[in-house]
Amino acid sequence: MREVFDPLKRLLIIMDGAPLPSIIKQVSKCPSGALSIEKNGESIENESKGEKLKIQITGGGPLIIKESCTIVHEDGREDIRSGTTALCRCGFSGNKPFCDGSHSKVG
Repeated sequence: MREVFDPLKRLLIIMDGAPLPSIIKQVSKCPSGALSIEKNGESIENESKGEKLKIQITGGGPLIIKESCTIVHEDGREDIRSGTTALCRCGFSGNKPFCDGSHSKVG
């Protein structure tokens, strides 16, 4: 959507380049979550979601999610998880993106 996000221009984001619904749709596709939209200091995306997801970072171990979540894989397949989910962040798991404890066997 170059009319809104143009990496070749000094001003990366052109807010009047498209209607607001188009901008919201494009921002929701941001893979890193670095883009968000606020109105009067409140996040538009979170208005209907309720409480925010919490992710616990463990020293030298996995990322821990202690709430229900959906993991979307590269191929589009989805895993709906409930309870605690541990995501690998060391890269050694044989069950990526989930942690299998391989980090404890490394160095």
